[in-house]
Amino acid sequence: RQWQIVADLLRNLKGEQISLDAGVFNAAITAYGRCHEWSHCLHELEEMRRMFFLPTKASYSGVSNACSQASEWRRALVLLAEAESLGLGADPVSQRATMEARDRGRLAVDQQMASANPDTEDVQEPAPLESSSGAERSE
Repeated sequence: RQWQIVADLLRNLKGEQISLDAGVFNAAITAYGRCHEWSHCLHELEEMRRMFFLPTKASYSGVSNACSQASEWRRALVLLAEAESLGLGADPVSQRATMEARDRGRLAVDQQMASANPDTEDVQEPAPLESSSGAERSE
């Protein structure tokens, strides 16, 4: 497997005390993403943080894209929001890929529900919950 080669190379770099930087991690994230190993991409992002490297826009985009391709769109949305909150901005390609993955996921759920309940014609969305002002209601 190609992703195992990436893991071995990265492990060797870390073991040799070679100067690591965000670029090394981003290269690993990209390689894992191309191998459809989204969980390894997430691991490298966490490893970056653990080693006190600041993830870049490319870091977040790479992990977000890998998650989107694996239909892990919820994780991708969280990553895009995190990048935005850090002032890195969101990559338009990553945003589009995440939204497309989300839409595919929702369509699959709708199709599963329709096939599980063929007699159901109109499924209504549940009413939104009332927001409380933080105070407990007493009965």
